[in-house]
Amino acid sequence: MKRLPQPERSQLRWYQFGLRELLIVFIVVSVPLGLYCRWARRYNEELDLMDRIVTTLHSIEAKCPASMTEGQWESAVTWTGYLVGNSIPGQPDVDLRDLRRFQTELQERAEGDVDLRTIHWTWDQVARLTRAGKNYQRYRPVMLEEIDRRD
Repeated sequence: MKRLPQPERSQLRWYQFGLRELLIVFIVVSVPLGLYCRWARRYNEELDLMDRIVTTLHSIEAKCPASMTEGQWESAVTWTGYLVGNSIPGQPDVDLRDLRRFQTELQERAEGDVDLRTIHWTWDQVARLTRAGKNYQRYRPVMLEEIDRRD
């Protein structure tokens, strides 16, 4: 039987991977990809919830209670928007289940009558959701002073 000529080893080396090498390549590629996908899914869900919360705040802004002037109500809702925008997005301690509950309850409250109690409830809930929300409470007196000054 005649032997076929064997290619030189240097020609074969670039595609001769063993199982161990393939496993290492798989791990090196799949672990970061898996972590990224997990992060991206969480980020997208948080983004969707934030969009719903902001939309709800806009709907609340249009429902000025009789006990307040439009200027006062605008200040209250604007400050609440600052609170939400500065305290929730991207915070590592935000639990998405709690954020979902908050969004649902805020939506339910917005469908009924709203007033300054709704604003205070929102500030209280955001303070419970994140450390940033708790820290942002220092602006609540500033908001209340601005409401008092507005006509």
